[in-house]
Amino acid sequence: MQNFYLILRYKILYLLVGMLSSLPLLVAMYWIWRVPVFNVFLFIIILIVEIRFVYWIRKENISISDMGIVYDTPGLVLEVKWEDIQNISHCWRFLIRQECLVVDQSHAKIKRWAVYANSYPHPLKNYIQSIAIPLSCFSENWRDSELGQQIKQYAPHLFEEEKSAQSA
Repeated sequence: MQNFYLILRYKILYLLVGMLSSLPLLVAMYWIWRVPVFNVFLFIIILIVEIRFVYWIRKENISISDMGIVYDTPGLVLEVKWEDIQNISHCWRFLIRQECLVVDQSHAKIKRWAVYANSYPHPLKNYIQSIAIPLSCFSENWRDSELGQQIKQYAPHLFEEEKSAQSA
């Protein structure tokens, strides 16, 4: 099993998203600056948000084996067999269009789902039909990389569909 982690460009992007998501709290801190207790509280919240995004940057990965692909993102780990992947398509993530593997959610096995897994049904149930596992954020030009070569080796049916669509 080989693991692929986020490339530097996406690590920086996720860190920027984390900082931007803290911006409204910084604005709130500015307005209530005279009350020190609130400042400390908001600073702790901002620190937690930033730590979460740094954790995300270090943790998110995909693992490829002959059995299938495991997508590990903080709070959710999905396992999908190669034959259950429908196609390669595009998805939007943080306002960036990426290539991804599309899987019917009924075929994805949720191996782990955060702390609240015992209290609530899993997050995909009744909300979406398809799951998108991003590829572009794990390798520059993923099709020509080791990631792409392994996907071609284990799931050649995904590339046959692309060739038939291009020739039509």
